[in-house]
Amino acid sequence: MHDTEPNTQSTGGADEPSQTPQLRRRENRPVEFERRRNRGSGIDIAAVLEMHLDQCKTRRSMIALLEQWLSEAQARERENQDPEYIGAVERAIEVMKGAPDVETGIFSLQQR
Repeated sequence: MHDTEPNTQSTGGADEPSQTPQLRRRENRPVEFERRRNRGSGIDIAAVLEMHLDQCKTRRSMIALLEQWLSEAQARERENQDPEYIGAVERAIEVMKGAPDVETGIFSLQQR
């Protein structure tokens, strides 16, 4: 239903270098080195999106998920809204819209 974009991702053959970063959630490998920075109490939206890679395999479907989260967050009563969360989701939408694919978008969010 969400996966309507064509898959233009590298096939990963021996002669073909990978064009997109490989995220560990997709590879099912244990964490040997934590590459994400400690953000303290901030919202790590990249980690949440990485957990949804199996559900949202295309950029379009990930943006739809983020827009759903944003709508739900903004629909809450004013005193129950979390401005930090809303800002993180809005930034994630902008990054994902500019990314060539889901993995690159998540990787870009991890670097921030």
